[in-house]
Amino acid sequence: MRDGAAAATLLVASPALACSVCAGAARDNGASYLWATAIMLGGPIALVAGFAWWIRRAALTSESASERR
Repeated sequence: MRDGAAAATLLVASPALACSVCAGAARDNGASYLWATAIMLGGPIALVAGFAWWIRRAALTSESASERR
């Protein structure tokens, strides 16, 4: 049953396009590529920076709580 469903999906599905920018009719899409690249590069950087900030804040909160005791 599972193999039949997978085969049917492959036969019925149309090819997926990479994105609307890549497959679109617009010829001047350099700015779109630039923004997409900036967002994809900025995401992991923001994630790591946010995690570091969260750890630092937790450490400072823990430190100040231990000084009150």
